[in-house]
Amino acid sequence: MIDIFIKSNNLTAKIVPKSEGTFIRCRLFDAGAEVILTISLKGTTIDFSKIESFLGSKPKLIDADKVMEETGYSKDFLPPISIYGVKVLIDSKVFKHNVVQCLISDMLCVKLPVSEINDFNDDVVEVDITKE
Repeated sequence: MIDIFIKSNNLTAKIVPKSEGTFIRCRLFDAGAEVILTISLKGTTIDFSKIESFLGSKPKLIDADKVMEETGYSKDFLPPISIYGVKVLIDSKVFKHNVVQCLISDMLCVKLPVSEINDFNDDVVEVDITKE
């Protein structure tokens, strides 16, 4: 699916073997009235109180079966693009990098400019969502 999205939108993103670089992590949350996709640097910790303050509701991590049902992707390999009908919260620290990678399998990742994450999602907000 992600390969078709990249090709049909003429993105510069590429599917490449896992390698060194800056990795992001994507997670899906239920925030009551809406579903939220968070994008943060791998190795950082989501600060749920910051998300709650921003949204006005407490986010709950969506379980693996529901993630697959909602997106068609495994919860461990959610891409930062090609997920429709969700609000996307991108941690402000991600924007300090030009290009990031996101695992889409145990051995492959999608490598893409941060600008494409921002441009190819419908409802994107840059916000500080991680602990210091």
